[in-house]
Amino acid sequence: MGAGKTVFANALLQAFGVGQPPGGSPSFPIVHEYDSITGGIAHIDFFRLKNANDADAVGIPSYFWEREITVVSEWTSTNQELFERLLLPRRKEKTWLVRIDFDGSGGLKRIIEINVIFPASSR
Repeated sequence: MGAGKTVFANALLQAFGVGQPPGGSPSFPIVHEYDSITGGIAHIDFFRLKNANDADAVGIPSYFWEREITVVSEWTSTNQELFERLLLPRRKEKTWLVRIDFDGSGGLKRIIEINVIFPASSR
């Protein structure tokens, strides 16, 4: 906690031209949806999703499988298996994974790691 995930997500939403003010981390509602200059954006917080049933109950798979929407996700590390096995392989577009964490030195330095995952059909 406190590594800057929500700050990064809010800056990303602003870069996409989100018209309404970002609602912070969507921990309680799990998903915030926004309109942007590039289309719809869903800001999803995986912190309270414990399994595939939780994700299904709030419609998370539809953001990845059915809808043409940009997805910004936080706390995917709390349920890495759900995120990687159920959601990522089904994306039609490439997925940018940005991991922000403290560097472990006890200070305020962060590690920012960016990976790109391409859909199986584009390899």
